[in-house]
Amino acid sequence: MVGDPEVEGAPETETETETGAVRAVLPVGSLVSPSGDEVQLPELEGKVVALYFAANWYPRCEAFTPELAAAYGQLRDRSAGFEVVFVSCDEDAPSFERFHRGMPWPAVPFGDLRRKKGLSQAFQVEGIPRLVVLSPDGEIICSDAVELVLRYGDPAFPFTPARVAELEADEQSKFASQTLEKLFASAT
Repeated sequence: MVGDPEVEGAPETETETETGAVRAVLPVGSLVSPSGDEVQLPELEGKVVALYFAANWYPRCEAFTPELAAAYGQLRDRSAGFEVVFVSCDEDAPSFERFHRGMPWPAVPFGDLRRKKGLSQAFQVEGIPRLVVLSPDGEIICSDAVELVLRYGDPAFPFTPARVAELEADEQSKFASQTLEKLFASAT
């Protein structure tokens, strides 16, 4: 992404990247809260940041947003160092504002089309919903964590391959120890 002339909004130099991982990935002046207040990027520094590409007009996004909000709330309650940034794919500002008001996290301003397009290109977003999870240093941890959030919720944090492997191993262990007797006993 650094110095990629094909991606608008990508940092131009390594120095730009070193000035702050969040600023390198989100080269915007500030974000906007659901209430319309300005959110400064330094508030995201040092956190795992998930870029949430979505639109209010798509039913899968409408269905996924509450699931993400629940996981987000759990992670915030335990001070996990996680933040979500909404990157809207909505067609007009009123739709964006309605959808964003129901989210507890900041967004790239709706009118910043250049940055939204640059982020979509940089992370090769071809479908929504899409949840790109970045480490505090701006590296991609998970290119699409939607299914992880749906399947595991907040325990999937920090969405690393190692964490996913742990969760899958736990699942396999539970399935391996199941018997018909246990299944019927738990159903009653």
